[in-house]
Amino acid sequence: MKRHVFRWLPFIAALLALLLVMPAKGIAPSPQPTTVPTPSSTLPARILLLPLDSRPPCTDFVVELAQLAGMQVILPPPELLDHYRRPASPEKLAAWAATVLKEEKPDAVILSTDMLVHGSLLASRQRIGKKEQEQQLLNWLTQWHKEYPAVPLYAFSIIPRLLLADNSPYQIYQYHLKKYSIWADEIGWFDNPDDVQPLLAMEKRLPEELKTEYAALYEQNLAFNRSLIDLAASGTLQMLILGQDDGFPFGLPNQEKEQLAQYAAQKKAHSVEITRGTDEVALSLLGKIISQQRTHAAQAEIRYSRPDVPGMLMPYMPHSIASNAKEKLALSGVLPATEGNADFILYIHAGRKGDSPWQQLAPAREIASLLQEGKAVALVDLSEDFSSLNTIYPWLVLLDVPVNQLTAYAGWNTTSNSLGTIVTHALAVLQGHASTTKKASFLGERFLDDWYYQKTIQSRLNRWLLDKRQDPYSLKQNYAEANFRLQRHLQSSAVHLERYDFPATSATLPLRRYDATAKTPWERTFEASIELKVQ
Repeated sequence: MKRHVFRWLPFIAALLALLLVMPAKGIAPSPQPTTVPTPSSTLPARILLLPLDSRPPCTDFVVELAQLAGMQVILPPPELLDHYRRPASPEKLAAWAATVLKEEKPDAVILSTDMLVHGSLLASRQRIGKKEQEQQLLNWLTQWHKEYPAVPLYAFSIIPRLLLADNSPYQIYQYHLKKYSIWADEIGWFDNPDDVQPLLAMEKRLPEELKTEYAALYEQNLAFNRSLIDLAASGTLQMLILGQDDGFPFGLPNQEKEQLAQYAAQKKAHSVEITRGTDEVALSLLGKIISQQRTHAAQAEIRYSRPDVPGMLMPYMPHSIASNAKEKLALSGVLPATEGNADFILYIHAGRKGDSPWQQLAPAREIASLLQEGKAVALVDLSEDFSSLNTIYPWLVLLDVPVNQLTAYAGWNTTSNSLGTIVTHALAVLQGHASTTKKASFLGERFLDDWYYQKTIQSRLNRWLLDKRQDPYSLKQNYAEANFRLQRHLQSSAVHLERYDFPATSATLPLRRYDATAKTPWERTFEASIELKVQ
């Protein structure tokens, strides 16, 4: 037992040094790629966004990355958007969008069909919007395309997740319904008679009204998405992405996904794509628009931290990391790199449960070498159990690697969330429009959010709340104090970034002050809204 404890002491000490000590020494910048494609002036510069919901990944990320790419996002005012369990009014949003289309004449529209039918992603999991609201949206899309045929409509719709909605009255059947859905799909694929009896036994344990409601959820969504595919086939929609919410390798949502893929092929709707994920889909569409501004398609080389990473199945993902990575690159119009022609390296790390922290040392050194060579590196820093000990970021800091020279960084929530975000982040930076401070701000926000908050601060907040017998997903009287603690933790984390200098066009620009503001946008600790101002 003592030997096991001592084996971890060096890394624990190093991690404490990272979290508690701010080194004073600056780091010389590595040489940076200088070739940037010249964007076309005839393609979209102003984008109207009707987001999936009001959370930062669905709103702020899109706005900031568009700014990095030299574009502007027109976002609905906060009072028109949803807030946690309160959905937005689709009718009010559509009226606002019609006014913007008429008066401000945006160059493109990115819209969530779930927002314009149900009022938010959470509301869509309970299918708050009925068939009448779905038909109403189809009418809006047809009308907008007719009135503004030169404005491309980029839409995305979400295939419901396998799990029940978090506030469903049938939550006690969560496990049983999950197994029922998975077994039903497996039997459809493998036709194994040994699986039939367990399925029937599980089916008897589920209330009839729950089974009816669960089946209707997918039937309604399938019919609606077929109608959207029809609009894509007719040219009303420039592009349609169907995202799969929190998937598993097997389950009834996968059956819907296959049916929709077949229907799109039958309709020859070549502008329809199916992806894994939800929150990052608007970002992938933004990446597609950025790619269309380039004179040539960006190329990316994928590298993995270990040979087993490409085949890993991460939590809430129905497919491997490699499949997900190739899919997200293709969605945003990024091609596989030919030898020596990569615009950036997509470096993907995924730590496994039970890994020794020392296993991240070799990948950290490889990234250091790539940066020293002047390569553009976009680092996806994942952990199978969302643990900070199995990520690369702390090792990069401990080894004095200039993380400020990374082109992009992502490690938040699911694999698809991180991959969709980082591809567009890299594309936006490569456009070359952003100022040094804007690039530093968004990259710093990713460090603070994806690593410091998601991997360390969030768990501290949750432990403090649970000690007070407060549900972290339903903050009430402790909301103000929880945000005060979050702000204090983020400010102390932000000072670690002041050790870095960021390269300007012809000299090193010292950025010696970072003002970080943070809050939980909803009454829960699941996500944080972080703004980093660089002086």
